[in-house]
Amino acid sequence: MWCNQIFSLLSKHDSNYKIENMIVADNYEIASQLARIQYGESAIAVDTTRYPLRIGDIYEDGVFYSAETGNEVNANPTEQEAIEELKKENEESVEHEAELLYELSLLKLGIEY
Repeated sequence: MWCNQIFSLLSKHDSNYKIENMIVADNYEIASQLARIQYGESAIAVDTTRYPLRIGDIYEDGVFYSAETGNEVNANPTEQEAIEELKKENEESVEHEAELLYELSLLKLGIEY
C-alpha cells in the first residue's frame, strides 16, 4: 500500500520553530531538502500527518503549540488507539449498566442498598 505523508516545513525562530508551510510528500528527505531550500539551513521538516495544525503554529522540544491559543496540539489517535479507547469505554458502560440494574432490582424488591 502506498501512503503519502503531510510534512510541515518549519523555520527556526529563537529556541523554537514556526510552521511556514505544509506539503504532501512520500519521502522525509525530500521534504527536509525543500524546507532548507525555502527557509534556510536551520529549517526542518516534520511529519505532521496526524496533527491538526495550521501555518504559524509553533514546534518546540518535540511538541506542537497552537499559535492562536498557545495550547499544546495533540496528535489524532490512530485507528488502533481509537479502537482500544472504544473498547475501554464499552467495558465501563457495561459495568455501569450492571450496577444500575442491581440497584433497580434492589429498589423493586424494597431492599435498601
